[in-house]
Amino acid sequence: METEHGVDGIGSDAAAELRRAARTVEAVDVVESADGVALRGDAESVRSLRRALWARQLSAERFGQERLAAADASARGRLVESP
Repeated sequence: METEHGVDGIGSDAAAELRRAARTVEAVDVVESADGVALRGDAESVRSLRRALWARQLSAERFGQERLAAADASARGRLVESP
């Protein structure tokens, strides 16, 4: 079942990383919301997006890109499933 997942208090760098990671998960759409951005997709797709953000974070850390890693971690941490 597709639902909307809020991304509360996300910064611009984290929002950009969220959009980039969402391109790798076909069943998730990033949409504009009153609070900035939100995701549309089923629970499994959002879990896949979280894993993609984690993989991006680890890769950025491995290559010394701390700002990028922090943005990926922030985006992953801000995902909140809406009721």
